[in-house]
Amino acid sequence: MSDKVKTESTESGPIVVVGASAAGLLTAYLLAKGGRAVWCCEKNERLGTPARTLIVTRAIDQLLPFSPTTAVTNQTRHLRLFSAGRSVTLELGTPDRIVERERLVQMLGEQARRAGVQLLQGCRFVSLEPDADGALVHLERASGELVELRTHTIIAADGVAGKLSQSVGQNHSRTVFVLQAVVALPSAVPCDTTQVWFDPQSTRYFYWLIPSSKGHGVVGLIADDEGQARLSLQRFLAIHNLEPSGFQGAPVPLYSGNGRPRRVAGAEVFFVGDAAAQVKATTMGGLVTGLQGARALSQTILTLDRSGQAHRQLKGRLALHLLVRKLLNGFSAEDYNRLLDLVDGSVKGALERRTRDELLPLLWSLVSAQPRFIALVIKSQL
Repeated sequence: MSDKVKTESTESGPIVVVGASAAGLLTAYLLAKGGRAVWCCEKNERLGTPARTLIVTRAIDQLLPFSPTTAVTNQTRHLRLFSAGRSVTLELGTPDRIVERERLVQMLGEQARRAGVQLLQGCRFVSLEPDADGALVHLERASGELVELRTHTIIAADGVAGKLSQSVGQNHSRTVFVLQAVVALPSAVPCDTTQVWFDPQSTRYFYWLIPSSKGHGVVGLIADDEGQARLSLQRFLAIHNLEPSGFQGAPVPLYSGNGRPRRVAGAEVFFVGDAAAQVKATTMGGLVTGLQGARALSQTILTLDRSGQAHRQLKGRLALHLLVRKLLNGFSAEDYNRLLDLVDGSVKGALERRTRDELLPLLWSLVSAQPRFIALVIKSQL
């Protein structure tokens, strides 16, 4: 193993992004486009690993600097909701997109390189060290070669359990586990329909079947921990006669609002994506909100505006998702039956027009169309 130290710097010092996640790469891209020198290190040799199938709304189109078409494997226009004794089918005004995260991250990596980002793959974060009025970021390549970057600005985009995040005290004690199985799509399931089951005795969240193509899909759930997730998913697969060919899973942080920047070793450390817990607690989806966090953070750094409007708006949306999740956690199986009973007429229309990334206007539309939602929520909390 080599002990050679390689020092890289610019006159003003580069911005160092640790973690080539979708949020990290978009942040790096936007900062480079804004004229800043940016280095981004990623511990994996291949961007986007491990592969994961995601479902996203149309909001992603306004957040990316390119069309995500080649990362999209399918689109679903219908959403079918199941409770213990009810079912409702919605026709979405704009289809949800099924995206392969690995390909999307690789596309972001290509855009970042073209914008001038120095992307170091197979290069892990080791430590921070004070250096004059800034900091030295110590990295190590897979070959054992050591790299030092002098900087005043560091961005942690290394996920829920990243070494940089943990080293500066950004520990997410409240997490859930998302697990899904890759399956052959049953012939009775339309490839344009996502299905969701509410079963609070098994999970406080929900199960889903997302068609990733005409022949395949992913079945998954959100649970409080990995053990519960695996046991519950195994039972669900058996009930529906589904045979898994592979699994995708990861811990996901619950939003807490604890994503403020910190002064560490003479540098300012910012957090973005899962490292900042920028995840919708209602669905535990973090791709769109992580990209929104990337845009807000890059704007903050480029304009030196530490109280930017975009960040405040994102925090407000995430706090609202967390509140709704806390209320839904009190729902019983019968409460979900009553909930689906209320989905008709103008309520159904509101659900079909609005997306989960438009939560406040969606809630307002639902309550305006059907005030009994308020009574249902109150009753579920008693």
